Formats: sequence, structure tokens, C-alpha cells
Amino acid sequence: MKILNIDFDQFAKAIRFRTRVVAGSAIDSTMKREECLVIRDSLAKELYNKLFNWLVKRLNYTVMPSEFTQGGLDTAALMNKYFHIGLLDIFGFEIFNFNSIEQFCINFSNEKLQQLYIAYVFKGEEKEFINEGLKEFLGELNFKDNQGLIDMLDHGKLPGIFQMVDESCTVATTDQALYDKVVKQFKKPEFPFATPKMARDTFIVKHTAKEVEYNINGFRAKNKDEISKTIEDAICASKTVDIMNVWRCLCLDEKESEDAKNAKPNPKDKFLGYKFRVQMKELMDELNSCECHFIRCIKPNEVKKADFFLPQLVLQQIKYMGILDTIKVRKDSFPIRTPYKAFYEKYQELDKKASKTPFVKHVENGADFKEMTKTICSAKVPHLGTKELLYGNTKLFLRVEAAKEIEKIRREWVF
Repeated sequence: MKILNIDFDQFAKAIRFRTRVVAGSAIDSTMKREECLVIRDSLAKELYNKLFNWLVKRLNYTVMPSEFTQGGLDTAALMNKYFHIGLLDIFGFEIFNFNSIEQFCINFSNEKLQQLYIAYVFKGEEKEFINEGLKEFLGELNFKDNQGLIDMLDHGKLPGIFQMVDESCTVATTDQALYDKVVKQFKKPEFPFATPKMARDTFIVKHTAKEVEYNINGFRAKNKDEISKTIEDAICASKTVDIMNVWRCLCLDEKESEDAKNAKPNPKDKFLGYKFRVQMKELMDELNSCECHFIRCIKPNEVKKADFFLPQLVLQQIKYMGILDTIKVRKDSFPIRTPYKAFYEKYQELDKKASKTPFVKHVENGADFKEMTKTICSAKVPHLGTKELLYGNTKLFLRVEAAKEIEKIRREWVF
């Protein structure tokens, strides 16, 4: 209370009583200890979230030109119009002896990020072949698309597990009733879902990385993540202006918009799962609008010890991340792609007739480098068929061995 500088009595009442307005009159009703603890935890998480968002926003204002941050400007438009900093704390795939809704959310985020990876690496591979007019050579790329799994978690043709948890929190029911409903809907061969033989309160989701067993007990209580208006009023009544600004995410002399003041809360905002999915959608929209580069981080050991390398642990992570599948797809689908102009510039010495003309002249004359590339390949490596070499619309596609052979011929010819 000292840090927030808020009235203790006002806050104590807000966290112990539920206030309802009936016929214009406010009615206070006491809450159970367990409900008070849930509200306390929700407030702690929300305070952390507010401070984190405020810090990121303040960092962006620091790097923006000063004229952009003057009062009265549309700050939301500024963030979208100009380059800005975004911090993404990537969740690691989690599996413990006891897994609850926290791990369920974290592993869902990993599935969404894995889907982005699939779109870039595998589906991008398909698009490349189609654009180059090589669709007939594409064949079947063997990769695991996790869209069905995501639909099971978050609203496919049927309400997903997240929606079922939210719905369960709006009625008077139990975790066991929720469990029975989830099992009834998804324990079918077409879903990546299973239940242990003995347990009556756990279910298994067959994630891309690994199967995880989740315990339903506490799902509903933890999903209730509501911050009441009375608590918000207590925070906003802080005697420290900076506390109020952090809570409202206002920086410098920025004023709260009328829309924000008058905005009506979404009834679903009181659910942790709903808020988490909204944030994931915003993140995916942001990532899909950017040029992404993937950096895979590998833990050499579980004890955070320097110079201690566990090969089996590293191999396990590589398998779960889909890196081996990526390598296989690249290898099977002609990993070396070279524009015809660049290929001819490097290997023009192998074309006795055309190499008499300087390369610059070929460029000036608008030479057909695709045909000139075909001339070189058919003369020097006529035995390479479509299993080793493909002619796309703009690029030459080569397997590794074919590229090595052509390079070997060039070296022998030049040296």
C-alpha cells in the first residue's frame, strides 16, 4: 500500500467485498477467502502487466523525435506509423509433474509460434515452387501442420477447450463437470487428445513438441481474472500521479482519450484465457506483418552450468522444434536456388561460345540468361535430370550434390 500510495480502508473493502448496483443502489456482499486470494493474485498480475506496457511505451517515446511526442497528438497512430520497439518474451514449452491452466496457455502460445514457423519454412517452400512454375515437381512435403491442434484449443468448427473453460466460469458448476464436457467432446480419434487410464481429473494434449498431461483442478478459479471497478477506483485514487499514469498507460503529458474513459468493459475481459488469446492474436498479426527471422535457442543442460553439454537433451530439443524436419525439407526440395543471371556470371567460362562476349555486354543486350544457363548445364552435366536440377521461371534449383559437381567442373576448367 505504501508503494501504491492508496487508501488502505478503501482498498481493503474493495478486495473483501463484491459491490453490485441494483435499482440504482450499491449493495456490498462479502466474499470467501478463496475468492479474495484470486482477486489479490489477479491484481498483482495486472499491476505487472500495466507497468510492463507503460515501460515499453515510454521507451518508444524516448527514441521518437521530440516533435512527435507533443501533447494533443494521436499517440496510437504514432505507434503504428513510425518504427517502434516491441518486446516479446517468448514462452518456453513447459511440462511439469503438475500442469495447470498456466502451462496450457504457455503451450498454446508455442503452438501459435510453431504455426508461424511452419508458414514461413514449409508453406513458404510450397509458394516458392508454385511461383517458379515448378508445381509438378513439388511432391508432398512431409511436415506436421498443427492447425487441427490449435482449432481444438481455440475454437475450430467446435468450441475449443478455451471457450469451454470460459463458458464454465459463467455458470455455477465444477471443475469435474468441465472435465467431463471436454472429454466428451474431444476424446475422439480425429483430435490430438487423450485421457490417462486411471486418472479422472487429467487430460492429455498431444502437442507438436510432446504430449502434456493437464490437471483440470483449479482451471476455473485461475481463469477468473477480474479486476473490479472498486479496485480500479482505489488504484486511480492514488496520491502519486505516476501510479495513476502507469495504470492508465499514459506517458509524458499524454491525456486519456474520451473513448478510453467511456469504454464499456467486455464481459469476457474477466477471463484469463480470453485475454491471453486476444494478446496472442495481436502478436500474430504483428509478426505476420513483419519479415521474421527465427533464432532457435538450445539449452545445453537443465542445471544452468557452464561448459556442461548433454547431447541427449540437445537432440530432444532439436526434434521438438522441428529443426530436423526443416533440414529434411530443404534437402529434398532443392536447397540451392540461384538466379540465372548470377549463375551465368559465375560459370560463364564453361560456355565457350558465349563467354567470348563480356558479361556486361550480355546484360546490356538483355540476354536470356535462363537459356544460357541451360546451355552450360546440358553441355557439362547432361546426366543431371529433374531429380537433381530444375529450371524455374527466374532461378535454377539445385540439389547439394549437383551444385558440388558443377563447382568442381568450374574449378577444373579455370585452374
